[in-house]
Amino acid sequence: MPRLAIGPDLPRDLGALTPSARRDVVVALRRFLLNVAGAPHPERVRGARDPRVATLRLADGLRGVVVRQRDVYWLRTVLPDPESWAFARRHRYGVNPVIGVIEEWDAEALERVEPALRRPAAAQGLFDPVCDGDLLGLGLDVQALPLFRLIASEADVAALEPLLPPTQYARWRCWRAAAR
Repeated sequence: MPRLAIGPDLPRDLGALTPSARRDVVVALRRFLLNVAGAPHPERVRGARDPRVATLRLADGLRGVVVRQRDVYWLRTVLPDPESWAFARRHRYGVNPVIGVIEEWDAEALERVEPALRRPAAAQGLFDPVCDGDLLGLGLDVQALPLFRLIASEADVAALEPLLPPTQYARWRCWRAAAR
């Protein structure tokens, strides 16, 4: 039987629904957990940046976005159909190997800003003096390492802050404070 983990924003998301929609979502989630006939089933998201992301049809016009890790489904949010598909395609997830927290990346937004961070080959990047192993040892995400290598100034980091998981930004601030 599947297990369900709840995202931190889920109570707020459920509270924003009408009482009847909230009831339908809760009933659908119970059916999913009990694995009964007619229960919602995970639907693969084409074009997702994280292959573990799926959606569950929970109520009329509402879907839950879940991230699957073995038999555990992490329910991130409940959104109207079109928004749920877009949310599911846009994000990727990982566990920070140093501090052990789950991180959500807005991969689509980071892909859009990457060209703006490109600099002339002769320009020095903020992280150039630091080897990859040290950056990974701080808990910076291995998939985001190429992006971090493009950062040339503190202004770049400040601009990226809203797009980074809070833990990644905090790890960068710790490294920067120690480097001074």
